[in-house]
Amino acid sequence: MTINIALAEDQHLFRAGLLSLLEAIPEVCLLYDSPDGKAFLDAYHSAAIKPDICLIDLEMPHMNGSELCNALIQEQADTRMIILSQYYDDITISAMFEKGVHGYLSKNTSISELRAAIQSVHQTGYYMDDHTLTAIRTSVSHKSAPDMALLLSRREKEILQLICQEYTNQEIAEKLFLSNRTVEGHRNNMLCKTGSRNTAGLVIFALKHGIVTLKEL
Repeated sequence: MTINIALAEDQHLFRAGLLSLLEAIPEVCLLYDSPDGKAFLDAYHSAAIKPDICLIDLEMPHMNGSELCNALIQEQADTRMIILSQYYDDITISAMFEKGVHGYLSKNTSISELRAAIQSVHQTGYYMDDHTLTAIRTSVSHKSAPDMALLLSRREKEILQLICQEYTNQEIAEKLFLSNRTVEGHRNNMLCKTGSRNTAGLVIFALKHGIVTLKEL
């Protein structure tokens, strides 16, 4: 399994160190790195191979990380985004997940957690550590609307609970005796019904509306 990675980071020393660490991860293939969002987007457009995952800093010149995420989302880019930032407050984390990113890490994270996040986002579509889950819980506690859970069928809720436990489509299909195509169909229906951009959005919806609890994640 090869995971194609691209990096947007303006701090030269941090970028050089991170690139060195990423090169030591066997399954990672580094496609390109850029010092700002605009240069990253230009490289993305011209690259023959698109990244599976983009590692994005929030504070960059010319086009910041939030603006870069918006641009990739608007283009319906088939790539997943992990924020890697010095800003690790609840409001910023929740806002970026609401925007549509798939993972959020502090720049103080360990290489083992970075690798785990990359693998999780690639395999399941999202990564949330304990701090991220707490940030989201703080955010959603003020936005409760339990009746919204009625949008989903019993089967969809069952599948969503397994998604939240980081089961892949294949694993869900095997567990529920369904085809991959059926599971993918349910996933797409839930995205439409809930207005979620991606799997991370579905997890937030499930937490917000009581379909899962933090203890179950």
